[in-house]
Amino acid sequence: MTASAAPSVTALLTGPTASGKTATALEFARLHGRIEIINADSLLFYRDADIGTAKPTSAERAEIPHHLIDIRNPGERMTAGEFRTLALECIREIEARGRRALVVGGSGFYLKGLRHGIWDAPAADPALRAELEKLDSAALTQELLAVDPESAKRIGPGDRYRLVRALEIHRLSGKTATVLRAQESPAPDRRFPLFVVDRMEDEMESRIQARTRAMLRDGLLEETAK
Repeated sequence: MTASAAPSVTALLTGPTASGKTATALEFARLHGRIEIINADSLLFYRDADIGTAKPTSAERAEIPHHLIDIRNPGERMTAGEFRTLALECIREIEARGRRALVVGGSGFYLKGLRHGIWDAPAADPALRAELEKLDSAALTQELLAVDPESAKRIGPGDRYRLVRALEIHRLSGKTATVLRAQESPAPDRRFPLFVVDRMEDEMESRIQARTRAMLRDGLLEETAK
């Protein structure tokens, strides 16, 4: 295989909050050049929340092109399927310019969707979801055990959101979440190697404290009150 025929590879970079993902991505882009960053942090999709989400600064975004930041208003949703579609479009556009994409963020659900694909579940139904939300966790678990015991055991009684979603899927489609999840690829797509920024626990604690102090100093309370 010639170099020009080699498959495209887009690296994914993740890690815990305050581990230094943004700084690592920017340093990598500066060192290697012709890199554009695609956001995969669920909070950075939203406009108006800059300090509390630790968005890259205007100067950083002017220096290195960033994508999928400030693309939703507060209250609008972004599903994993929508993220996958938008991210793949960004990757194609970036590569068409002769550049490479680096996907950066800590939202594992979105990264998993990009690497493993998305199973074809029905869209949320507000009326049905409101009905299910009225049930307590024990009732939700009991109903799910009756129709999809594998999902019930995997989710557990403490995760109301996923209990409700699994029941919503069954009532809307007649299929179980277990069956639909089988559509995911068990092996990650080799086009998307994953790298993780990680640090020792005491260093992480110190970094989180420093970030919190900086956010408060920079106006986090005022931003939240808007």
